Amino acid sequence: MVHLVKLEDYVSRYEVDLQRYPNQYSRLKQEKWRHMKKLWQDANVDLREDEEFDEEWFLGESKGFWKQAIAKFKKTPTEASSERQELHPDFERYRNKTLADLEQQFYYELFQAQLKWASSSLQEESILDSRYRYDSRLRQLLKEIPDNYFLFYNPVLKVAQAEIDLEVVLISPTDIYSVTFIETNKNSIIHASTERFWKIDHGKNYRKKIVSPVLSQNRMRKVITTLLSEASIRSQIHSVIVAPDGYIDDYQAPLRAIKVDCTSYHQWLSELKRHPSPLKKKQMDITVALLNASSTKSFERHRSDVEKHSFES
Repeated sequence: MVHLVKLEDYVSRYEVDLQRYPNQYSRLKQEKWRHMKKLWQDANVDLREDEEFDEEWFLGESKGFWKQAIAKFKKTPTEASSERQELHPDFERYRNKTLADLEQQFYYELFQAQLKWASSSLQEESILDSRYRYDSRLRQLLKEIPDNYFLFYNPVLKVAQAEIDLEVVLISPTDIYSVTFIETNKNSIIHASTERFWKIDHGKNYRKKIVSPVLSQNRMRKVITTLLSEASIRSQIHSVIVAPDGYIDDYQAPLRAIKVDCTSYHQWLSELKRHPSPLKKKQMDITVALLNASSTKSFERHRSDVEKHSFES
């Protein structure tokens, strides 16, 4: 799962210490999965015991045979489950769940943790807009893109004293992707144009106009290029226009940007996943340059809250 290093103008743990938190995030992710899987196994172990009952309890030998048999009958699976429930308060959350259910729960809880890391540090906190908790596109990107990438989602960057809203910036170990999403109804047709507005058709009676995403792409490229130049960094910047649910028709106005629509969206995500390289120094330098230029609005955490969450450091 990709590192969400900056969300809007919220304070982020990554901007506090980019060297530290990527490794800590990867470690905590692994520990959380092992912990959840262990609780899930404990909560459902008696289901397996029922299946193995006839094979296991006859294995006793000699004078220990009857003690084991009696103990087995005395402690029913229900009683054993009750004992484990007392040890684990979250027992019922994992009871009768499949491994697929567990994985879904893991991704949900990790998503909430990522939002927390992207909107608070140990000393400061920002007010998270609740819409991000239900942002399916953000949630998909965090799940599908691996953790050798850094993600800026709707960041606000400062250039020459002006604050500029960007959309999605994805930093791989070797390249930068400035990404504009076009959200449409399924099977909509998006007509690319050299004009200021593009048209979207969905059925016979539905048509709307959107501002050309090329304008957003030009703005993002200019901002990123300026900031990297100030930091004496050179890197390849790929402009990407993405319509996950629609078709992009650019026959009349061929795009210079990478075109990704519903016919190639999952393939594009798969290609991102296949990047074999770990995090690179240049990638870190690029991310730091953008973080240093990011706008941040936050307030100081209450002292008791800081102490309560100190273990997260």
